[in-house]
Amino acid sequence: MGVDISAHALKAGIAGAVRLSPKYVILYIDSDGGSLKELEDMVDVIHALPPGIQTVALVHKAYSAAAVLAMACPKIFVTPDAVIGAAVPLQHAMNGMPQDIAAKYVSAIEAKQRNWVTAAGHDDLLLRGMMEMDLEIYIRHVGDTVDVSTSGPGRLVKGENQILTLMANDAVECGLAAGANDFDDVGKQLAKRACSEASQRPWDAVVRVARHDRHQLNVKTAEAKIAPQLIAIVDRAKVLIAQIKADKAKAAQLEADQGAAAGPAIEVLRRDAQGAAAELKDLQEQFIQLQSMVPQYYE
Repeated sequence: MGVDISAHALKAGIAGAVRLSPKYVILYIDSDGGSLKELEDMVDVIHALPPGIQTVALVHKAYSAAAVLAMACPKIFVTPDAVIGAAVPLQHAMNGMPQDIAAKYVSAIEAKQRNWVTAAGHDDLLLRGMMEMDLEIYIRHVGDTVDVSTSGPGRLVKGENQILTLMANDAVECGLAAGANDFDDVGKQLAKRACSEASQRPWDAVVRVARHDRHQLNVKTAEAKIAPQLIAIVDRAKVLIAQIKADKAKAAQLEADQGAAAGPAIEVLRRDAQGAAAELKDLQEQFIQLQSMVPQYYE
């Protein structure tokens, strides 16, 4: 999330879908997770949908931030080999942060995400189980409903010192999702009859914007990598240009003051300036070669 598909790309696709006046927007999720900032922006896109259009997640793989995104959708479907969970917030980004501040940071993130999940109609205990180690989770069926609790009776689906990750059957048994084979199956279950699918236009918009965003990211990465080398080349070129100018000025002054007698000294200055000019030419070629390493964008 944030690399292959950005919130910017998702927004473009959903904007195109909204113009077709759908009843449902289905997000196919197959992701190991990603940026918390992108996650928040994606949830904002979902929440900005007009009334009457519902977001549905079809999950093949949803770890970490992707799991939270799926659970921010009011309806979730899982493919037969789906997996969803392991939503511990980005702990590696907190290295070096004082423990108490890190704890507050994590707590704030988790509270916000639990609100999203609860607002979507899902039990936030399942999300907590994906985030918290010291938590047991039991499920039991009471009539047509599923009771999720931190104590028995019921089936233990997460013990202490574990992070909850649900396979497809578990997600269905927990009441988090329904099973589906593909988009067509999801559509039939939602509509309770044969359904029509919008054209590829919304998805094409997502792909187009995502490709452009990925290119921009590649450009920034390449520029950051080669920038120090380019700066060093420019700095050295400035020194060489100043040296050439100084040699030429000194040679002219010697010729004016000493005439033919200054020939040997002028020849030394001339060779020095030629060497600097040759190095300057090499630097210019290196500069052009480095610039060519910045990715070019083609539609």
